[in-house]
Amino acid sequence: EIWYNKSGERVKLEKEITATDLPSVISSTLKSKYADYKVDSIEMTETNAKTTYEVELEKGWSKELKVILDSNGTILSSVED
Repeated sequence: EIWYNKSGERVKLEKEITATDLPSVISSTLKSKYADYKVDSIEMTETNAKTTYEVELEKGWSKELKVILDSNGTILSSVED
């Protein structure tokens, strides 16, 4: 999805990506902090030159996490889903 302002400038972009499309710094963070989890889905969001990654992780059938990271691999939030 893409959002534009009245001037026609792009203000927000959201798109689903695969684990292979993740920057290596994001992948490294996920592997070190959530080694027991499997990536279920990833959404990349660009807003005002800032990129975040919302990653849904699964562990077995019963445990799910939603993790949001910035482009440097810093975890901004992590909540059970």
